[in-house]
Amino acid sequence: MAKKKRGGRSLALSKLNIGIVIFLVFLLFLGVHLIQYLTKTHLSIYEVQAVSLAQNDQAEAVIVREEQTVQTDRAGYVNYYQKSGTRVKKNETVYSIDDNRSIYDMISGEDASYTLSDSDTLAIKQIISEFHDDYGNVQYSEIYRLSEQLTAKIKNISDSFLLEHLNEILSQTGADSSLTVCRAPSSGVVSYFSDTLDGLTISDVTPELFERKNYQEENLFSTELKENGSLVYKLLTNENWTLMILLSEQQYEQISDYSRLRFCINKDKLWVTQDVTFLKIGSGYFARIDMNQYLVRYLDERFLDITLDMQAEAGLKIPNTAIVEKEFYMVPASYFTQGGNSDGYGLVVPVYDSKTGELAYELVETEIYYQDEQYYYIDTSVLPYGTFIYNPTTEEQFQVSLVGRLEGVYCVNKGYAQFRRIEHLYDGEEYCIVKEGIPLSISEHDHIALDATKIDEAQTIY
Repeated sequence: MAKKKRGGRSLALSKLNIGIVIFLVFLLFLGVHLIQYLTKTHLSIYEVQAVSLAQNDQAEAVIVREEQTVQTDRAGYVNYYQKSGTRVKKNETVYSIDDNRSIYDMISGEDASYTLSDSDTLAIKQIISEFHDDYGNVQYSEIYRLSEQLTAKIKNISDSFLLEHLNEILSQTGADSSLTVCRAPSSGVVSYFSDTLDGLTISDVTPELFERKNYQEENLFSTELKENGSLVYKLLTNENWTLMILLSEQQYEQISDYSRLRFCINKDKLWVTQDVTFLKIGSGYFARIDMNQYLVRYLDERFLDITLDMQAEAGLKIPNTAIVEKEFYMVPASYFTQGGNSDGYGLVVPVYDSKTGELAYELVETEIYYQDEQYYYIDTSVLPYGTFIYNPTTEEQFQVSLVGRLEGVYCVNKGYAQFRRIEHLYDGEEYCIVKEGIPLSISEHDHIALDATKIDEAQTIY
């Protein structure tokens, strides 16, 4: 009986020891894997996103016109007979100047009267109609411009009446004429808008001009007394004019290869497509647009807000940490041949038998990472530096020694790291935009290594 008891205790102890051993082994296994996990470099994966580059399409332009300023040669009160935007011929009457305003007061007094012609009435209705068509709640300030336009038109009608009946008035009243009629020195478009940039030329345009330091505008259409030599109006002697659009560096890089540019003049939502020339002036970038229409439309403007049609070029957004630069052999394209049983390409390498000395040829298959007009780029691990390769067609040999560098990312779609070349469109502080759809590169939704420094090519990911 006693022996049986001792045997039972030994069996129980044996089972207890095996359980402890298994448990300890399991703990050891977990500990080893935990240590490996904690000490292992962890790889984060980033999914490539497609984005649009049309993010900054607003710009500002300055107007350059051929402007001839006209000054008075005497002091007096000016009466205008042409409205702004009117095309006049050389020697056509534009204004008159009255030394003491006596003639003007005579025609505009209580006893003077005139009736509006059908053309005068139509012109006034046209001004009101245009205002009605363009008016919106956000354009309340345009009411002041309407008032100015109507006042100018009525004064123009009044002054024209004065000019037509000047001799009749003088003969009836017996007054001496103190009024001098002034005519256009050349043909052109009449403008009463003046600013501190009158006479601006393309060579005068700089980025600093857009800061508008000490910039002022003036409406010349005034009945106030003008001193001798005062500016009374301007003639635009050429109906062709130019927009100089100030661009950001990013905008310049995006559109500088365009030959024509579509843009909108924001003031009245006018979309235009014109030939374009790109310039760099000082530290600024400009688009020059030569216009042959709409001169009269912007007589009272020097600066215009512009919306550029950037054509919303698509690109792929990737983090800068994913980018790596890698060296490759540059091999002439003529040395590549179709791989034996695969669809890939290979290089023919001459091999001499170490025993017999006989020459044989070995096909070494390789992946092409990039190709330009002359060379294919292959991984430097494929062949030792200085290896000779053979062209079966020309029977020429080439020594592999040219080395080029490509910028790219590591794509991990297949569970291991593959280098893929990229081409930059735009560089930011944390991200960049690269071209989409180029051969041997990446595509939207591809998975790449977030940090290129933590991975090697062909490294297994999962």
